[in-house]
Amino acid sequence: MTMTSRNHLKLSLLSMLAIGPGLLLNSALGPIQHLIQKEFGIENTMTFSPTIMGMVTLALFIPCGPILKHRIGIRTSYLISMVVFVFGSLLAALSMDMYWMTISRFLQGMATGVMLMIMIPTLVLSFPIDKRNLALAVLLLGFFGSTVLGMFLGNVAMIYSHWRWIFYVAGTLACIGAILCRFFLKIETSHLKNEQPSQPSSLILNFCLLIVDSIKEVKRPLLELKWIKHPKPLLGMSMAVTSNIILMLSLFAIQGMLKEIHHVLPEQTLFIYVCMFVGVVISSILCTILYDILGPGLLGFLGSITILTVIVQWMFIAQGMPSSFILILMNITLLTSGVGITIGSGLMGAALGGPLPDLVKRMTVVQFFRFMLNTLSTIVIGWYTTQFSVTGLSKDPSMESSLTYHNILIAALIVNIILSCLSFGLHLTGKGHKLAHKPHLNHETANKNAARS
Repeated sequence: MTMTSRNHLKLSLLSMLAIGPGLLLNSALGPIQHLIQKEFGIENTMTFSPTIMGMVTLALFIPCGPILKHRIGIRTSYLISMVVFVFGSLLAALSMDMYWMTISRFLQGMATGVMLMIMIPTLVLSFPIDKRNLALAVLLLGFFGSTVLGMFLGNVAMIYSHWRWIFYVAGTLACIGAILCRFFLKIETSHLKNEQPSQPSSLILNFCLLIVDSIKEVKRPLLELKWIKHPKPLLGMSMAVTSNIILMLSLFAIQGMLKEIHHVLPEQTLFIYVCMFVGVVISSILCTILYDILGPGLLGFLGSITILTVIVQWMFIAQGMPSSFILILMNITLLTSGVGITIGSGLMGAALGGPLPDLVKRMTVVQFFRFMLNTLSTIVIGWYTTQFSVTGLSKDPSMESSLTYHNILIAALIVNIILSCLSFGLHLTGKGHKLAHKPHLNHETANKNAARS
């Protein structure tokens, strides 16, 4: 399929608006969960049920995306999903207890999960073969960038002790996506027997029933492990998961060190997320340029080496080595660049790590397990960072904090060593399919070109 640059921009924007708001809320809820728990009058705990609900639901509904795309088309799936997401966002913004908040997060996760494996393959395959590497830049900027933006907005909300506006922002973005969809995507023939009801509650109910009805008609299992049993998909998925674990551990350590040891004001820590977004931009550029040259394995290995240099520096800082705030921000940029490179190369290596006709099936399984494992790691790290502490080693609280964060960075270092091994293992399997290359000409086209010359 060939498209103009303007159409690429339209489809890229629709993809970001379909998936970005859900990823934004998933990362924003971490910083503000204490505010929500305090307002709802519930016990303060790291296993915050709306956060987990949204992430688990997103993963569970990923396999439903390709089914609905085949059943009712991209445009109808997009419109219904965005309406469901907007309704869930409004419900969350107006929630007065945990019950309604959990329901709202279910709706948001469902809508985002459905659209994930509709828009990503559509976006990647829409680019002509010789420019398909640009899709990798869009994916990193749009999706990894949305996660960073969510962290930024969550910390802004935490500083000013107001959190409901974040759900209004996410809902507005989804609403814009629904409006633009009516102009940017062509009308497709729908297999629905009846017209979609106008009431939001009936629309959501019909959407849920449609998903259930579609799943019943599927003869094969929604997820088949055979698509990731080969080395490339398995190693690529593992790279993406371990990269996410490293980022969570490193950010927790450096934020704690800045606040408790270096006494940096909360407002100043917002610069961390600005630098993180710069790192996202750098990683998207490098992945776009270097993926076909180096291959996913070697590119991911270089990203892991970048992460290693940052973690080692922070381990010395945690032990009391003098450092400037500017140096720490530069390291944040390097860390995010390395994580973005490993995530991008890992996922794209998994996507292209097998026969291309099976790309959607393979990536559906990869993304399902990736999000489920990310959810599990979030729970474990949440427990780890609250329960694990070094006590009785020093009477100086700052020294005790230094030892705690030093040990957390050791955990990040161990995971990064695993990431390096995974990347090197992926490199040993070969470069695999390229993202961008010139298509082969058939004999008829070749003859015509020869005659013209």
